Amino acid sequence: MLAIRGKIAKRRKKHLFLFGGIGFFILFVIVVIPMLISLFVFLAVDSNSGSYSYDIPLFGYQDAIPGPLKQIYEEVGRQYHIPWNILAAVHKIDGDYLNEMKSLFPNDVPFAQVFHEAGAKYGVDPALLKAIAKQESNFNPKELSHAGARGIMQLMPANCQEAGLDPNGDCWDPVKNIHAGAQEIARYLKKYQGNLIFALAAYNAGPARVSGMDDNPRPPEVPPIPETQDYVKKVPMYYEQFKKGMGDGKVDPAKIEEIRKKVESVASKLAEKRKKHEDSSKQGNPTACMVELKKKTVKEVKEGKAGNYGALTCALAEYFSESWSKVAQVEEQAQLYLGSVMLTGSGKPVSFGGRMLWPVQVGGGVHKQGGCVSSPYGQNRGTYYHRGVDISAPMGTPVFAAEAGKVYISKADPISLSDPIGFGWYVGIDHGNGLTTWYGHMPRKSVLVKVGDYVQKGQKIAEVGRNGMTDTQAHLHFEVHINQDRDRIDPTPFIGKGVPCNRSKFDPSYYTHPIYGVNE
Repeated sequence: MLAIRGKIAKRRKKHLFLFGGIGFFILFVIVVIPMLISLFVFLAVDSNSGSYSYDIPLFGYQDAIPGPLKQIYEEVGRQYHIPWNILAAVHKIDGDYLNEMKSLFPNDVPFAQVFHEAGAKYGVDPALLKAIAKQESNFNPKELSHAGARGIMQLMPANCQEAGLDPNGDCWDPVKNIHAGAQEIARYLKKYQGNLIFALAAYNAGPARVSGMDDNPRPPEVPPIPETQDYVKKVPMYYEQFKKGMGDGKVDPAKIEEIRKKVESVASKLAEKRKKHEDSSKQGNPTACMVELKKKTVKEVKEGKAGNYGALTCALAEYFSESWSKVAQVEEQAQLYLGSVMLTGSGKPVSFGGRMLWPVQVGGGVHKQGGCVSSPYGQNRGTYYHRGVDISAPMGTPVFAAEAGKVYISKADPISLSDPIGFGWYVGIDHGNGLTTWYGHMPRKSVLVKVGDYVQKGQKIAEVGRNGMTDTQAHLHFEVHINQDRDRIDPTPFIGKGVPCNRSKFDPSYYTHPIYGVNE
């Protein structure tokens, strides 16, 4: 009897071991293997190079124009004293631009220039956008997936609608489709703090599968969906290839020369027309266009879509046969070409919505916007255009850092015969990603920071003065630069418009101070 019980017990142990082993195997297949796959996705894709990081920069300036073209615009612009971005915008809008780019870069991917422009607008590396398009549709603008995803970037109808596009209409337009896809991946990169794998997983499978619903979030993970697992492997691989130049061919030199001649022709015509409008104003008999600009009788000017370049705006209107809608297109595109710059860590594009602090503040501990705008950006000063905003205020009014950063300039820039547009003692602050701000005409004695100092947004750095001036009222000359001081752009979208000065009022506090002299 005992022997029988012993045999039964051995059989039970054998069965328990057998079933336990099967259970463990099932658990291993269901739970452990997907975890190992996810780990492999994160670690193995970069096995060939230590340079690639899945935590890519969230924000940053991306040049929307290929180098050879940018060089043409800048060189011709300097020759005719016309902003390069205006020439670039006219070139894009006035002609068959996309086919021209295709012939200029015959070995690049289809719609290559659109990827660059979308990358510049949303702060995403164009190489990443190309990689997504390669995986999604192989650059086919007519691709329709079994799930209903549309076009080059394979946007679902809901994604199209989020971007303001008709799923059955303009969402199929390759340019709009690429821009909408860039906007979507930029949103996911922001959501997952620059983690490329999670952002790609969300683009492919939806953010709810990666990190749960907004009202019930969970730690992000790559969902165990075969398509998504494959997706987060292949897109980074293509990304690396496009970053190294896959698809980029040598520029056709004959085409470059052809484009240069075209841009020179446009610049010559604009310069001639601009001079006519400038001279008419100087002679006290302004053209009808200059009057319209001043009175803002044109719809596009009244709405702020055009009219930002003075006599050059009138030259554009004449060039486009009084088509103000095209003038507005050019001025808007010109601003976009300067880049949609974003601040490191801010999470919001400062070029849309005035995210920087107005640099002249009053009110002691309770900061209030101070001063008035005495000279806007782009004002024609005869031999040059004003490249900043002048904020007039009584001497000694506090000047604050518009955004956090590192002081990299603090020196004098005196007016001289060789440099007629100096602006006295000035401070430059580097905010990262090629974005800098300059503050000019401040009394040397008032400057509280030195090169190498880190400053916080809203930290007092100096006071308003008249350093470098003789007959002008006290003001802060404020500039915003992108691309490491290469381009000076309109500060207005960063800090707001401000209140125009009332020039009929004279206030001695704008000219004298008990401590600071004119050039101190």
